[in-house]
Amino acid sequence: MLIRDLFHHLRDARGAAAEAVRVLAPGGMLVVLEPNGLNPFVALQTRLVRAEAQARAFTPDTVPQLLDGLPLGPLEVTMSQGFPLRRLLLHHRFGIPALGRTRPAAALLAGLERLGERLLARRRWSYTVVRARRA
Repeated sequence: MLIRDLFHHLRDARGAAAEAVRVLAPGGMLVVLEPNGLNPFVALQTRLVRAEAQARAFTPDTVPQLLDGLPLGPLEVTMSQGFPLRRLLLHHRFGIPALGRTRPAAALLAGLERLGERLLARRRWSYTVVRARRA
């Protein structure tokens, strides 16, 4: 079961997490992706897109806390998308999507993202990814 970009929108995220685990088959895999409010691009997006404001409160510790005590095996927590420059610059609402259609620009942006990932601490990467199997 995949839950992506959901919990930070809910008033009762813990209740939703518990329900997701409840309906997950024994041995089934739960994968949760949530934005990391510590990431500079996520922080900017939460200020530009009002519906995303609650994501500022989500850190790499938030999802494991939501899942704590639920009938899951060991949690595997990783970080993803360290420096999502393309996500910001090519965004359909506040970016320039056409920029990504040219090979030189796409290659430059990809290179800048790789450089940014080397410079930004992993704890500040844009997504927290949590995987666990239902006990």
